[in-house]
Amino acid sequence: MIELNRISDRVIIARFTENIKKLNVVIAANVKKELTTVIENGCNNLVIDLSNISFIDSSGFGALVTIFNHAKNRGSRVLLTNIAAETMELVKVTKLDQVFDLYASVDDALDSII
Repeated sequence: MIELNRISDRVIIARFTENIKKLNVVIAANVKKELTTVIENGCNNLVIDLSNISFIDSSGFGALVTIFNHAKNRGSRVLLTNIAAETMELVKVTKLDQVFDLYASVDDALDSII
């Protein structure tokens, strides 16, 4: 479901596999569990690549907020990249663009870390 790519001791990129198109109630709990575990295991910067995700429901947003808060409480960052245009509209309406670190690409997110 999620592929993890360790860039360094401080940075991990999480990508959804190609067969996952929706971050919704069906997978939100598993995503939350897997990515909070990544943070607990010492990841300082978690880059979540949403390029394969075309839809996020309230459970999906809830999982992302929980992951963000979990990271923040541990002095880590969560960076979201490649958000679909329709999803970005929801992010802005819900004012989550003021909460998350958002980047157009994984490379942009990585540049902000270094």
